[in-house]
Amino acid sequence: MNIPIDLLESLILLAEEPSMKVGAEKLNISQPALSMQLRKLQNFFILPLFEFKGKRKVLTSFGNSVYQEAKRIRNEINFSFEAINRQYLDSGNLTLRIGGRRELLLVAKRKIHFDGKIELKPMSSGQAVEALIEREIDIAVSRLRKNSNELVAKEFFVDCPWLVVHKKWLKGRDVKNLAYDIDFFKSTPFITYSTKGKFGHEWLAHIGMSFDGLNVKCVYEDWLSILQMIELGDGYSIIPDSIKSNLNEVVHVELPHSVVKPVTYFFVYNKALKKIPSYKEIFASKKG
Repeated sequence: MNIPIDLLESLILLAEEPSMKVGAEKLNISQPALSMQLRKLQNFFILPLFEFKGKRKVLTSFGNSVYQEAKRIRNEINFSFEAINRQYLDSGNLTLRIGGRRELLLVAKRKIHFDGKIELKPMSSGQAVEALIEREIDIAVSRLRKNSNELVAKEFFVDCPWLVVHKKWLKGRDVKNLAYDIDFFKSTPFITYSTKGKFGHEWLAHIGMSFDGLNVKCVYEDWLSILQMIELGDGYSIIPDSIKSNLNEVVHVELPHSVVKPVTYFFVYNKALKKIPSYKEIFASKKG
């Protein structure tokens, strides 16, 4: 006899809550649908499950025996799934899905310590927040500080600006004063993060220049691609300090934070994940 679990759930509910109206509401179905489920369940048996005492529908002695067995089966199923749940929640079997811009994902991978698998999903900041809402990812790394009844945003890291250039373009210039060298800015190929890049505009305005006075070589929407171009010796740029070259041929010059304001990125996640032991420590370690 292969009785569907939802029919047994209907029997359990009606045994514990005799009102068809209340029972249907708890199951989120209509009363006719609940009556249909009970008829389907009755078809599995010869003896009646219910009888009427006045206007009340109550279990027969046989029906009570079926009810007790249905509860035992449900409890066993719940126990089995809870055991599987505990096994996975307390182990390294989980996957942490992180969404955000490509360069931000690499920062996140360095900063987040997780025993399970980390899956990086490149997307824009806005897309990452939307994916988080749809439960397609577990964490969004974003400049958008999204707080709601379900989502929490905590400060993750701060990006500060620096000027990055291949040594071949120094040509004897003093590295300490390079950021103020107008001739360097005008003559050296500039690789920029869009013509609206915050870091570049603020620094150029500070030294009395604009984008029009630069030797713009190319425009990218990806900091990592800009760094790769610099490492190939194609020019210089002003980029976040979370993006750093490991090559000795590349020079990094810090810019004053009082001139170019740092950018804060947030670690956005669903509150429900804090209930999972494997995730809880990650979220608790971030700044509020």
